[in-house]
Amino acid sequence: MRAAIVMLLVVAGCATLAGQERRDGPPYAGQPLVDVLQDLNRRGLRIVFSTSLVPPELRVAAEPAGSPREILDQVLRPHRLYARSGAQGLLIVERAPRRRDDAAPAPATAVGPSASDKAQVFRTRDNTVPVYATVTDARGVLIPNLGMSDFQIDDDGRRQAITFFKSDIQPMTIAVLLDSSPSLFDVAPRLHKAVTEFVGHLRPDDRACLGTFSHVVTLNPSLTNDHDVLLRRLGDDAPYPAGTALWDAIEAGRAAVSAEGGRRVVLVVTDASDNSSVADIDALRTRVEREGVMVYGVGVRGLEGLQTRELSAIARSTGGRYFELKSTDDVAAAMLRVADELHRQYVLGFSPRTLDDRVHRIDVKIARPGFTVRARRSYFASAHADAR
Repeated sequence: MRAAIVMLLVVAGCATLAGQERRDGPPYAGQPLVDVLQDLNRRGLRIVFSTSLVPPELRVAAEPAGSPREILDQVLRPHRLYARSGAQGLLIVERAPRRRDDAAPAPATAVGPSASDKAQVFRTRDNTVPVYATVTDARGVLIPNLGMSDFQIDDDGRRQAITFFKSDIQPMTIAVLLDSSPSLFDVAPRLHKAVTEFVGHLRPDDRACLGTFSHVVTLNPSLTNDHDVLLRRLGDDAPYPAGTALWDAIEAGRAAVSAEGGRRVVLVVTDASDNSSVADIDALRTRVEREGVMVYGVGVRGLEGLQTRELSAIARSTGGRYFELKSTDDVAAAMLRVADELHRQYVLGFSPRTLDDRVHRIDVKIARPGFTVRARRSYFASAHADAR
């Protein structure tokens, strides 16, 4: 499956047009829906959407009228889509709730990459819970070539049968957010170099988006495997004035990748001291844990001290990792370790015994002595939607 997503996120400074009538916009009838959403975004709406829901072939059937917000509803409705209000005024395009008389979709099973579809990733619609596991030895070296029998999964203390296992390189969907706050100006060239090397380490079937943040988030969230396109985004104007909206950055990255299948990651490079976010840290932690999005953090000491407890906790709970670097450490080498780790994770899957709309504790264990396994620590057993 191609992991492609287009998301438009406009940050502070936009003129709000939600209450204005459309007077100068181009005719929309017959235009691709994706182009219309982009135009509405430029006119002040803050729209998040995925090409899995808004593919290029969808078109606007009839000319809409009214305010930009009313136009948005009108162009989405014929395609069984709607815009849900999210954090920070975002409008998140989602599939409209199914009516009782709608036919149920045909079930699908878990699959991995095949020769006919290099970008196909682990996606399930049959309640299989995906678990991405990193295994290291006592020195922190990644351990390859393990088999399914080497792993154990407990769900709320009860052993589960592993029904899916992959040990080869899997593609990923990743949002990279670089802290551009004034407290890191002195190390900014090192950070840019590190991100450049990280992008160069991405594989052809990976998809990524790249943004920066200070007191607000600037994210061009269209996912691409084009390294040149990604690196041009490093030249985007950095937000100003001073501030660090770390939780807002993770939330923006989560929104960019959450609709995709397979391995979904948010990577932040930061001095880890949030002081500007609108997003609530507890609500954010719940969302990334429930959706199975892994959070990785690279902490770089700037002009102020690192406050890493909450970022480190989110990373651990989602199966990610937090690196805290000294001023003399090689930032690029740390980020390349992240890329290598993500590509070499094991993919496990199991089917929960019950779907009870509860958060369940997961314990992933490795049978071999001397090895350590790191993986997500919970999942939500939804009775109404796919379990992740």
